[in-house]
Amino acid sequence: MSSPFIKVILPLTTHSSKIRVKKRKDIFYQGVPLATRQEKITNDCYFEWQISYDLKETNRNFDKFHKTTLNKIKIVDENKQPTDRYIYELSDLLIEIVRKGFVNLNHVEKLLKEVKEENKFIEDELEVCRTQPKEYKFGKWNFLLSTIKHPLLIYEFSGLILKIEIIIKEKQKATGSQPMLYLCIPIKLVEEYKEIESKLAETKQKATYLITKNNFQFVTETIKIFALLSKKHHQDVVNILTTALCLWEKSKKNESKLSQINQIKNIVTKTDLNKIANYPEHPQSKTLRRIIRYAQRIINSNNDQEIFRLGTDLAYYLNAICDPNKAGYVKDEKEKKYWLEISKELFKNTIGVKEEKVSQENNI
Repeated sequence: MSSPFIKVILPLTTHSSKIRVKKRKDIFYQGVPLATRQEKITNDCYFEWQISYDLKETNRNFDKFHKTTLNKIKIVDENKQPTDRYIYELSDLLIEIVRKGFVNLNHVEKLLKEVKEENKFIEDELEVCRTQPKEYKFGKWNFLLSTIKHPLLIYEFSGLILKIEIIIKEKQKATGSQPMLYLCIPIKLVEEYKEIESKLAETKQKATYLITKNNFQFVTETIKIFALLSKKHHQDVVNILTTALCLWEKSKKNESKLSQINQIKNIVTKTDLNKIANYPEHPQSKTLRRIIRYAQRIINSNNDQEIFRLGTDLAYYLNAICDPNKAGYVKDEKEKKYWLEISKELFKNTIGVKEEKVSQENNI
């Protein structure tokens, strides 16, 4: 049985990674990184997670990161063509909350529709500001002083203690600015909090945050907020949601096919092979021998294609033993009705109902 939660593992000691422990007095204070091996963990600490939503094939650590994902799926674009990116972190959590049944496909379709309707982006509204330089004297040194202001947006999830911070920063390898999104998880929400409170972290120690049906909303809301950051983020999110829907369309088809194969097996189990073996024409008749052999192979097979093919053949053979213009072994009308009903069910679950031309005598 699938577990009712999703585990998110958060490192307590890797301060240079995308996830680090920080501390602040309240929501409006800038968090300060906490050296958890030297300073004790308290309830005003939180995890700052620069969460990603995809993983590029060209990432130099692709294999290492890809290995950690629960769903190793390549992202497709709006035209369902593969991209150079894979499901990762936030999109991985999205796929999982759908798998767990926390949200259904209708919710994902609605989410995609809402995202597509967005046409204004934070990147176009906010930017890094620099004040006009003015003279600044420090000792015998003369400088020009300018202040750089980075816009900070804070979003609180309704009913949850989780928060999102969006900081507008300069692009590192290009001109202009870019919004950076951080998910903030209070450390008191992790499963191990009672064990780590007021203590120093141990080497490579980790904590666990559980996503359940009561708090999964932050995943879908974070996805929506990412789509607001910029036009590029918006397109990436559209691709992720398209991928999620494609995944479940494929899953639905597979389930339908599996249901069809199981139905064929269930129909075949109703075939009385002893009755077939007791017809006078058996074992000389190839048709009767094949009915027995094919029915046994269908029941024992795990090959979908083989089951479908043999089920179709079996339907034809059962029809033939009732048709006086073909094999015509079955004379009893009650038995004809029995075999023809099984034949009809098999046709229905393989190539479609076969309208067989039966003599007037067979319809008496």
